[in-house]
Amino acid sequence: MEVLKFELFSPCATFRVPFSIKGIETYPLPPYSTIIGLIYTSLGRKWKSEERFSVSVQGNFEAIFRDYIRFRKYNTKDKELETLPLQVPRLYKLHCIVHIYSENKELLKEFEEGLKKPKVYPFLGGGEYPVFITNVKILKASVQKTEGEIENSAFVPQSKK
Repeated sequence: MEVLKFELFSPCATFRVPFSIKGIETYPLPPYSTIIGLIYTSLGRKWKSEERFSVSVQGNFEAIFRDYIRFRKYNTKDKELETLPLQVPRLYKLHCIVHIYSENKELLKEFEEGLKKPKVYPFLGGGEYPVFITNVKILKASVQKTEGEIENSAFVPQSKK
């Protein structure tokens, strides 16, 4: 079995949790949809669910801090535009290891080329901070069941728990 492996580094990132109740909250790692978006943006096209592939994201960040942004809200009662400070959580020094598996080897090769020479400079998690993509390579891999602790944080689908 072959997998595409690459590493991501971003000085800061926010992966907004949709419908969060307490203002803006962040996921601790980039969701699969963010990784898919990053890959297809680097290819210079949009994903249209045309190929099936699996994504694995592992990683860590050094710290989390609260930053502020200027939030503009339209007050319908007074018919005025209000400007308010809004707290945004930021992950500091985010480092991720991503594995992509597909039975389509040509697709993995296309992803590899796109990540090595992106059509657009890549950004991650909010768009203000660049992402540095390194160690892009296709590896031979085998599936093994692991017991106990893993080295990095990871998203594990509910069906696999």
